[in-house]
Amino acid sequence: AYTTNAFHTILHLAGSVVNYRESKIEFLKKEIRHILHFYYLKGKNTSKAIKKICDVYGADTLLVRVTQQ
Repeated sequence: AYTTNAFHTILHLAGSVVNYRESKIEFLKKEIRHILHFYYLKGKNTSKAIKKICDVYGADTLLVRVTQQ
């Protein structure tokens, strides 16, 4: 059985992991916005930009409808 202090420590650590993941996701979203803006300035097609980003970051990184909003 966990003591109250141990339980609170576990909850705190779990919260830290969630915060880290959220901040990492926010950073990635910002980075991808910059990449998409670069492709836009170069006059490139959004679909091509999405393909390049997914090649680097993984196939499930972007959805076409999200990036076109």
